[in-house]
Amino acid sequence: METPMTGSNHPINPKDIDQARQDLWKKYRCINATKAALFNLVVYVRKNSLSEEYVEKLIHNVVKKFPCRIILIMEVADQQNSYLHTFVSDLQIEGSSSFVFCDIVRFEVCGKHVQQVPFLLFSNILANLPIYLLWTEDLCELSPISFMLEQYITRIVFDSETTKDLFVFAQTLLNLHKKFPFDIGDINWARLSSWRALFAHAFNSPSKLQCIQNAHHIIISFNEIDQSRHLHNKIQAIYFQAWIASKLHWTFSRSSDEDHKLHFLYASQQGEIAIEISPKTHSQVLAGRILELQISSKDSKMSFSTHSENSQQIILHYSTEVNCEMPVYYLFDKDFIGRSIIQEIYSQGTKTSFLEILHCILQYQKEILHE
Repeated sequence: METPMTGSNHPINPKDIDQARQDLWKKYRCINATKAALFNLVVYVRKNSLSEEYVEKLIHNVVKKFPCRIILIMEVADQQNSYLHTFVSDLQIEGSSSFVFCDIVRFEVCGKHVQQVPFLLFSNILANLPIYLLWTEDLCELSPISFMLEQYITRIVFDSETTKDLFVFAQTLLNLHKKFPFDIGDINWARLSSWRALFAHAFNSPSKLQCIQNAHHIIISFNEIDQSRHLHNKIQAIYFQAWIASKLHWTFSRSSDEDHKLHFLYASQQGEIAIEISPKTHSQVLAGRILELQISSKDSKMSFSTHSENSQQIILHYSTEVNCEMPVYYLFDKDFIGRSIIQEIYSQGTKTSFLEILHCILQYQKEILHE
């Protein structure tokens, strides 16, 4: 269980940050308290944006798993004023025998004061610990703040779910990977980890592998529900089909958008493969998540579908011209806000398979990748 962030709602002078931390900790002197941090987590968000509430929940869930020093940068869209407000708070996570507390420093900034952010940021970083930057806004609209921080961070994690143009997103990430030494990650890529693991497990036998190698038609359905923060619900499905194509060494031919469905055509030694991405709805599943995968080949069919009542359960059906196997049930881990960012934080390096799908995306028709 976590308690709300505590601290003053009034801004303080940046030089008083350390004193403000000490004042907050005075109330914990009489209890079995531990002040802990495994890494520095820098989070960028625009104030009063759709991502602000999401970021607060994300921070709570990350700290529950891994205590860290939080530095929250909130940029204010104000063209007439210029200021920097500093706030200090802490987040308490209650355990069975002890209490763990994490520092949170919040900078609300706009105008010319943006230039001060890197200096204030690094005076509050815990030395000798990695620095992870979570960028929760559209990468296509990068703030100057990002370019000030890039040379210092260990890993930068984006969320492609917020982008309006997946083509520009992929191009920007590949350019960053070439230019800077830090690792790059995408929360949306991490959200696909369960489906990728299930896919790899399902096709680990010669007969099942032949089904996907000889496939001529694949349908991927994603959850299209009205959630205001999610701008681009198709991205995980686009990622998934690109990952399948790259792993099987299919050659891309063309893409199109017809009747609210995306179509991708690939070629392999066995012939052409048509992949269709279509929307569906599932009230218990988060927006943009994959709901169903159907694979058809000349002599077999295979389908993975999300259970209608239990969103964690995936049902696998496999049949050929001569037999039909009993359904197999798989159980995914519970999907909660923060799990994917935790996976990305502790990933090592920039995944080759992720870079491969970014290169695939640059081959697709630009119009179908724009929300």
